[in-house]
Amino acid sequence: MSASSTKGVNPIWCSSGFRWMNCLFRSRSSCRISRNALASGSPRNRGLALTSDHLLRAQAMTEKNRKRQTTIPTDLIAPCAMNCRLCWGFVRERNTCLGCRRICPEPSQKSKYRDSCRIKNCEHLSEEGERYCSSRCTHFPCTRLRQLDKRYRAKYGMSMIDNLEMIEDFGIRQFIRSQKAEWACPECGELLCIHRPACRFCGYRWQ
Repeated sequence: MSASSTKGVNPIWCSSGFRWMNCLFRSRSSCRISRNALASGSPRNRGLALTSDHLLRAQAMTEKNRKRQTTIPTDLIAPCAMNCRLCWGFVRERNTCLGCRRICPEPSQKSKYRDSCRIKNCEHLSEEGERYCSSRCTHFPCTRLRQLDKRYRAKYGMSMIDNLEMIEDFGIRQFIRSQKAEWACPECGELLCIHRPACRFCGYRWQ
């Protein structure tokens, strides 16, 4: 396809099960798939004029993928109230950490910092059977928690102590709802990574 014939082609990334497609939006109501384009060339070079049904299906799958990207399971909230879903160790593609609470079946998925974390391995949490640090602990907030809170406040605008107090007052599910709203990218709606100054999906700079 020549450079002049690709004008009006809008790229759409579809979720798993769908291939990358160049969608030529000449008319949503009267689009036809070009047989010649499908028969030759790589998917990246094919000009596809999608029918309205194909377009709606692609949009639906994109929305489904977005919901999955913004999901925050409760086991991704660490004992210190760090949201592991926002952590670079969780979202990166290589040497990923599955989260502070999750069991890592592969050695490569284990974070050395996670395994040695004093808060995660706190004897007071294990003795009391608590999932999160709280005011019920006589040491709250302990020195380690105050240090972590101070660092995250200064560098990333997150307070672990505030997070823990919200969990204690309103419950984990309300806390997760507030995290989704607070850390959603204002441009694309995906969750931001707290350790990166720009959205991984659209490049919006939030720091």
